[in-house]
Amino acid sequence: MECLKCRKKKLSKEFPSFTLNEDCDHAPLHCLRCVTAHAESFAKETKRKCSFTSCDKEIDESKLRMCYIELDALFPEVHPSSSVTIPDAAHLIIKRLDGVTINIPYQHALLTVHQVKCEIEKQMKLDIKKQCLVFKGQEIKDSLQGKPNILSECGVRPGDTIFLMILLYAIPPNLTKVVFELFFGWPDAGKDYLDASALIFSNKEYQGVADYKSLGFAGKAVYHSGDRQDRVRKEGKHRIKVDLSILPEEITHIFFTLSSYKSPDISHFKKPTLRFFDESKPDKMLCPDQIKKAGKSQAIVMCSLTKMFDQWYVHDNGATSKGNVKDYEPLKTTIIAIMDSTV
Repeated sequence: MECLKCRKKKLSKEFPSFTLNEDCDHAPLHCLRCVTAHAESFAKETKRKCSFTSCDKEIDESKLRMCYIELDALFPEVHPSSSVTIPDAAHLIIKRLDGVTINIPYQHALLTVHQVKCEIEKQMKLDIKKQCLVFKGQEIKDSLQGKPNILSECGVRPGDTIFLMILLYAIPPNLTKVVFELFFGWPDAGKDYLDASALIFSNKEYQGVADYKSLGFAGKAVYHSGDRQDRVRKEGKHRIKVDLSILPEEITHIFFTLSSYKSPDISHFKKPTLRFFDESKPDKMLCPDQIKKAGKSQAIVMCSLTKMFDQWYVHDNGATSKGNVKDYEPLKTTIIAIMDSTV
């Protein structure tokens, strides 16, 4: 295609994929070289205008920086003049649901989703197959129509935040019953309880809970064993069973939480052990024991069952929270924030 400014034939990738102001009413038909050269023609401290003479819109500096990043990826020998500020270390923010973040360099526009996942694997020691990247509520996948997916084509810009969901397990259609089981020892001083609860949602609408007080949701679709305490050994046990085959169709999320009944944190319970497994294969764990992440928090969202495209997935969460069986509102707020990040 021909650049309307320099009148030279160019490849389509030599043109910006966006206008330099969202209010521009023309297509981006000036090539990257012309766009950046036009910006450099302005004196310092001068408000720079779009390269189209018929357009009086001011240049969005963040979009201009993106043009330089794209230009540098295509022609590394091209360097911007000192009149234009380009970040020395443009980066992406990768944020897990438990709040842990890392930065990944984003210094060229041809960076692919797969390359980002490789860097996540390197920094977080997390297998690529367990990574689900979400940007503005949409999963960004490794490939699109058989070609590597490029971040800039997904609308991702330097400085943006991408949420990382950790996919622990994709539940096959023939697996319908899963079990969430908790064991714990009583604290040294006094008597307290570590409670396992399942908070159930239809998208972001809270539907109910299965806990030691409210044993069943939708009959026995989500069923809690009740509070089982061994007063001689000073140990407790909770078990929650989910039967996906009879779960109401509108249910999309089940969040499994642990919370302290009396204490403001759960760190003083002895040797808490978590097991989440296929009922027919009790030795196959679907979620690792992550109770140690809770630290001084009153509660933790351990993991979730999430329905996407008519299939159920087990996602790791690890988000800490306030709240317990006496008041679930803080936990609901935490869970809604998790969903706001990923849906």
